[in-house]
Parts: sequence; structure tokens; C-alpha cells
Amino acid sequence: MNPLDAISLAAAVVQFTDFGVRLLSETMQVYKSVSGMTSQTVELKTIKDDLRQLSQSIEGKSAQLAVPIKPPRKSEQNLLRLCRTCQELSTELANT
Repeated sequence: MNPLDAISLAAAVVQFTDFGVRLLSETMQVYKSVSGMTSQTVELKTIKDDLRQLSQSIEGKSAQLAVPIKPPRKSEQNLLRLCRTCQELSTELANT
């Protein structure tokens, strides 16, 4: 066997073994968890929910403070745009 072929085969075996170990590890984590999700998934869900709640709160407060006579400043517009983006992304994540 060519030395280069041997190295390629060894790399493929290591890569396959690594994938298998990670798959089994996450499967066991899901199996043992109460929620049926990995700890990483639970953490991401919590972050998503917190971001959604905070962005809704910011938008609600900005609507209360908006004065029709005075248009929002550029920084306020950017903040509101970021809030909408956070809400859209959290909705998208919730649907996946």
C-alpha cells in the first residue's frame, strides 16, 4: 500500500471514529436528560427566549415613549431594527 493511501485511510478512520463518539455522546445526553434535549440545545433555547422577551420589552417601551412630533433618532431606529431582527430570528429558530 502506498504511504499516502495509508495516511488517507488512517485519517478517514480517525474522522469516522470521532463522528461516532460524538454521535453516541449526544445520544446518551439526550437519553439521560429530562427535557429530551442536549444541554446545549436547552441553553440556546433559553438565550433565544430571553432575547425575544428583551426585544419585545424594548419595542414596547419605545412605543410608549415615542412622541409623534419628534422623529426617532438614528440610534433609536437602529435599536428598533435590531429588536425586530431578534424577534424574527427567534421565531425562525422556534419553527426549526
